[in-house]
Amino acid sequence: MMKKNTSWGASLLMYFLLAFQLLNAQAAGDFRSKISGDWITPGTWEKCTSMSPETWVASTTDYPGKTAGSYSVTIVNCHTISTPSSPSAFKIGDLTVSGVLMIKSQLTLSTTNKLWIKGGSMVWADKIGVYLANNAALIITGPKLCSNTYVLGLDSTDNSTCNANTALFMGDIKYTSCVGKGKGNTAAGDFNMVNGLGGSLRASPGAYPSALCYGSAIQPTLFGNAVQYGTNLGVITYTWSLVSKPSGSGLNFPTTNTRNPVLPALTVAGDYVFKLVTSIPLPFSNEQLVTITVGGETVYKSGVWSADIPSFANHRTAKIQENYNTASEGSFDACSCEVALGSTLTVSKDTFVQVLNNITNYGTVTVESDGNLIQVNDNGIFTGQPITSKREFKISATREQYNFVGSPVAFQSGESYKTIYPGTTYVLYHNETNNMFYNSSGVNVPGRGLAVKEPTGSGIATVTATYKGVPQNGIITLPITNKDSNPTVTTYGYNLVGNPYPSNIDLQLLYNINGGKTGSSQIISPNISPTFYFWNNNGNTLFEQQGSGYSGVAYAIYNVLTGPDGTGTQSGLSSKVPSKIVKVGQGFMTRSLKSNYDFIFNNSIRTKDASPVDFLGKGSPALQVDRYWLQMKTPSGIASTIAVVHYAAGNNLFGPEDSRTMGGSDAVYSLAGGEKLAIDGRSSFENTAVIQLGMQHLVNGDYTISIDTAEGIFAEMQPVYLKDKQTGTITNLSQGTYTFSANAGESTGRFEIIYQSDTFLVTDSTTREELVVYRDGTSFVVKAQNTNIKDLELYDLTGRLLYKVQPNSTTAVIDSGFMVNGIYILKIDHNGRITAKKIIK
Repeated sequence: MMKKNTSWGASLLMYFLLAFQLLNAQAAGDFRSKISGDWITPGTWEKCTSMSPETWVASTTDYPGKTAGSYSVTIVNCHTISTPSSPSAFKIGDLTVSGVLMIKSQLTLSTTNKLWIKGGSMVWADKIGVYLANNAALIITGPKLCSNTYVLGLDSTDNSTCNANTALFMGDIKYTSCVGKGKGNTAAGDFNMVNGLGGSLRASPGAYPSALCYGSAIQPTLFGNAVQYGTNLGVITYTWSLVSKPSGSGLNFPTTNTRNPVLPALTVAGDYVFKLVTSIPLPFSNEQLVTITVGGETVYKSGVWSADIPSFANHRTAKIQENYNTASEGSFDACSCEVALGSTLTVSKDTFVQVLNNITNYGTVTVESDGNLIQVNDNGIFTGQPITSKREFKISATREQYNFVGSPVAFQSGESYKTIYPGTTYVLYHNETNNMFYNSSGVNVPGRGLAVKEPTGSGIATVTATYKGVPQNGIITLPITNKDSNPTVTTYGYNLVGNPYPSNIDLQLLYNINGGKTGSSQIISPNISPTFYFWNNNGNTLFEQQGSGYSGVAYAIYNVLTGPDGTGTQSGLSSKVPSKIVKVGQGFMTRSLKSNYDFIFNNSIRTKDASPVDFLGKGSPALQVDRYWLQMKTPSGIASTIAVVHYAAGNNLFGPEDSRTMGGSDAVYSLAGGEKLAIDGRSSFENTAVIQLGMQHLVNGDYTISIDTAEGIFAEMQPVYLKDKQTGTITNLSQGTYTFSANAGESTGRFEIIYQSDTFLVTDSTTREELVVYRDGTSFVVKAQNTNIKDLELYDLTGRLLYKVQPNSTTAVIDSGFMVNGIYILKIDHNGRITAKKIIK
């Protein structure tokens, strides 16, 4: 196999910003790989059928290229797609390779203008050609997404397939080959060279907007010099000329030939059409028409807008020239926004101002608690005076609680987490390596969360934190760590992060930009856990959450993969349940799966979706899912809650859609794959399903099991039954509760959830299992329903007899104190019938 030549990296420069224009937007009719397989096998693919909402269905008869079209095709991360073993030609649109495209015979893609190898590999299995359209663009961007042996970009299966005939053509020109230059020395060189350059040396323009805010100048980001084999081939030139302009525009724009032209400010609304010719000293050039739409401005004064209300559709620039409050005047979208000197823009509770590009503040901007100020483009700029962003906190009577918070602004001089409200006494940071909290200076690191103690004093139920500074915007990265990234070790990797924007954010979208994908076609992120943890500020003091042995009772949990809208479950000390919406100023725990990872925030996760008053951002799910929350109340009144979710993408084994319980002195959990779960994502509902439960009890006493909340089929018609194997009782939890007595310690094997019909609700001996084994505290209990147990023997897996008793009773108890952790076999003789049972300590 060809190996990448890294020696060119320091001497070769490729100015190729076209990749930023090619962030593929999906459309109905597009294909993407579903599994690894052959290109012409329909089952390899799935097809987009709708974008509202985004819907993908398995392809049963079709594959890319079977029917000609301009639809795009994507090979998903780590999938390997093999082309036919005989020459093939497919007329498709753009092709994105994030896995492996294995070329087995000549391949012609005559209508494909953009081939984007996005973290993947295009691999030749023979000495053959691949043909793209004339003037096509080849883009190679990293990082590499899969751990196969192929290099990022163009490669061959081994040295025997790597020669001058292993080539990529653009039209009639051999652009590059595995060995040597292309035809007439016009190619970039061999595969190593092209991979190092990041794609083709095509003379193409950089980014320029299709729409421009009123009064803005446009400066396209273009290439510099073209380089091949360390030799400067000359300056890339760009020739601009004005083709047409809107009526009333006095713009007189002569033909300009320059490297980096600045187009003048466009101050008349309408369409401006430019002709752009791009060329380098190679037989490649590109001519295209560039249309830029300017939307004009609208001014708010004397209680009205001078033109249309600003919106993205009309590309209006909003100018606020007197006081504007979204509570009375309404939320709005704008291309850009300017607040005049002496004017005030107030973004009130449950409203928003959403700006496509830039915000300029010469006056006063205040974002009230539960308001949203959003900039859409990551490169949007904020200039002028700092803003004020507020966050309301609920305060406990004792003033001993801590809140996990993040800052929506870059603090102005003199401001920090210690000044956000009067009476702040302690600000702490979390240390991932030992799960301890330490004193912090209160400085803001964008994206980092801190724990802030409630203010001193008494007599108030809430306090409003006031953040003063420049609103944070765009791409923010925060280094996070995991002391032990072994997936079987769950003690470490917890990092305290915070919402870094003056707007709500969506956790599912946050998971997506960190390597995962939520929704119907899930992709598991290799970087972060799908489970997020929220500290309950109505719980115990933060200093009780110190060290890796903390039982986690005050954390509420949300899993982005459990169901189409994710699922949350409350902590043991409050009924607050987190949803995917995280409010302004909220901090939370995320878990890194790598020793070091740069956790990503960007504007795509920001949302104007409202979140209720609850500080954790509890919200009504957008979708009703077949799920319920099972709750156990202890003798002291503490509640432990788990969520059971049935949905099409679920799995009855342990997987990323499941969240482990954080334990606690009193806890209920379900069991899957040997794991104890607080959120149990399971396959689509079947009434034959059986869910095993386990419990941890702090003291001897009476405990109560109930359904806290039910949705979907469980709220409409399907009962949830609790089966107590010890008593043989089956209870319809959808209609009532079940109270039982238990000893202190852990209990497994006694309870299970079933969904059978009402005919199973009789509780006489005909419904009871003849023999059950369950754990109660530190003991294992063997109980026969109708006969005495004559002999009971305990063996280890080597067949060694460890314990023998003749109880001559319906019940036998084995104290597990002499047993080490492991698997054991019970041999039970009950009335002449021999039964074997496996138990695990």
